[in-house]
Amino acid sequence: MRIPSIKKHVNTTTHLMYLAYLAILLLNGCSTSENRVALVIGNQEYTHQTKLNNTVRDAEIVREALKMANFTIFPEDSSHTEYRNTNEMMNVIKKFNSAAKKADMALFYYSGHAMQRGRINWLLPTNAKILKPSDLNEKNAVMLGNVLLNQDKEHKGRINILILDACRSEGFSKDKLDRGLAEVTPDPESLVAFSTSPGKLAEDNGYYAEAFYKIVTQMDGLRLQRVFDLIRQEVGTRTNKKQTPMYYTNISKDAFFIKKRHARFVFSY
Repeated sequence: MRIPSIKKHVNTTTHLMYLAYLAILLLNGCSTSENRVALVIGNQEYTHQTKLNNTVRDAEIVREALKMANFTIFPEDSSHTEYRNTNEMMNVIKKFNSAAKKADMALFYYSGHAMQRGRINWLLPTNAKILKPSDLNEKNAVMLGNVLLNQDKEHKGRINILILDACRSEGFSKDKLDRGLAEVTPDPESLVAFSTSPGKLAEDNGYYAEAFYKIVTQMDGLRLQRVFDLIRQEVGTRTNKKQTPMYYTNISKDAFFIKKRHARFVFSY
């Protein structure tokens, strides 16, 4: 009786295991070497502003999509998405900014009330009491400019994404607060997305977060710009063009939430 070569069997098995390992890497939608961080805020239970219905849910939906795209999410406690005052918001933003210094991609998502004054956009914690334009200050609200302040010298190529899924408050017409939010000129390698057009008000309908989840998780291999193009189309269709998301980008290279998934390899021997 001929005894099979043990060495040949071991070599064949090792080779197949190696090919299987390569296949798993190919199936992974994101580069395993990328360091990705995200801060997700959903402010809903407002005391002095109109209470919102969908912002916490929207934040949860976006968190799930980002997890599938290999982001480390701030805060780690998924049940904590709301922030009552500026101190709470700034504390978590500072932690996020610190983590972003060594990241390859950093994303900030905000769902809640927001206002602008003098072309400066402000994010409102849930206890913000804005009765007149001068109330929009660092004691009562958080300037968008506080998020992702600087690129770390070792990570100048970091990609920054800021998403404002804000139910942009009309403000107080008697005091002539600017309507909606102001356009933002993105820094190098940055993209800033709004859930509706500048100067317009977004509905508290959850459509933007739902479109984000659908497109990020189901349509792999799309460049970031294409993702936001499709989100705009999806929300525009669902609202009959009453709400048209916009984004502004200064990203010079190809970047993806989830890279193209390759076909699954099946081995048999």
